[in-house]
Amino acid sequence: MFIEQLIAFTTDSVGLERILRLVHSLLQIVVSVPILVGYAAALLHTEKFRATAGMAAVHGTAAAMLAGARDRVNLGRRFSRMFRFIESFHGAHQLSMQLMGGGGGLGNDATRAVAGRPHPKKRFRADPWLDVFARTFAGIYLLLETATIVDALDVPGLAVWGPERAAVLHVEGQRYWFLSLSCSVAATLVRMAHVARDVPMPPPTDDEKHAHMGSPLRGDDNGSGDNGNSDETQGKDKIEMLNKERLRLRRIIQGRMTQRRKWQRALQARLVVLLRKVVADGADVLLPGAVVGWTPLRPVTVGGVMLFTTLLTSYDVWLRCGREVAAAKEAEAEAAAAKAAAAAKAAEEKAAAAEKES
Repeated sequence: MFIEQLIAFTTDSVGLERILRLVHSLLQIVVSVPILVGYAAALLHTEKFRATAGMAAVHGTAAAMLAGARDRVNLGRRFSRMFRFIESFHGAHQLSMQLMGGGGGLGNDATRAVAGRPHPKKRFRADPWLDVFARTFAGIYLLLETATIVDALDVPGLAVWGPERAAVLHVEGQRYWFLSLSCSVAATLVRMAHVARDVPMPPPTDDEKHAHMGSPLRGDDNGSGDNGNSDETQGKDKIEMLNKERLRLRRIIQGRMTQRRKWQRALQARLVVLLRKVVADGADVLLPGAVVGWTPLRPVTVGGVMLFTTLLTSYDVWLRCGREVAAAKEAEAEAAAAKAAAAAKAAEEKAAAAEKES
């Protein structure tokens, strides 16, 4: 199971981008700490080179090599999300059309009207509109990043905008990334405040519904003592019905307590997911803020924040890959069981036909 999940994670587009981001963050930390650059220089250069070039030159060469590797890894990450702006703009358009009641998908007018009709209260909630803004700002950021990717190749004589304008567009893209993450944090905080409303109670089971159908005391008449039974017999029947009623009420209470425990577990799981998202987005806000100048950070702090958020967000991708692997295995098991059942049925029919012929 672990190997299959690891394969799914490393071959997933988001998982691969998280791996590159992990390498990027580690290189950023190493480049920013002189003692780590010294260790890297000891590994990258021979003793003869260190003796002839001097320690300052060795450190400078190692730092330049590591910075170049960091920039190449970052460029690979940019290529992996080169067309992601289309997804962001499309998601923002779909969500805004649903909130305005106009639909957003393909199909006839009736289908769009039904699919696009929002919940009466959802249209006036803040979190879906914050999601629209977050996706729109993310789309602008990704579009500007894609527009400057040719200049980021740093090939002599090959440029679209030129160094100065490409740098300006890069900073503007970081502003929109900052706004996107800020809106995402605000939307997640709103969802956390209303999580109890968004997580419904689980529906009752058939046994619980049957327990609510009626009381054994229903139809009991205090004036029905003319049926020939003695007072002692009627008293025993009354006690028996009371015991049955207590048992029924106990089953109802136990069922409701079980439902509430399930609901609390679902609520806690949802809160954990939202908390992980708000922490990751809140920490990621510092990265574009450092580029723009709104949240001044040291380079090593930028690398540490990137490493922390990478591990945090990679966990969600890892869990999703695990669910996909489990679902695929379950589907394979069901297909194998159906195939075995069909083969057994065919064998029975063949045996019955042979017996009939004989």
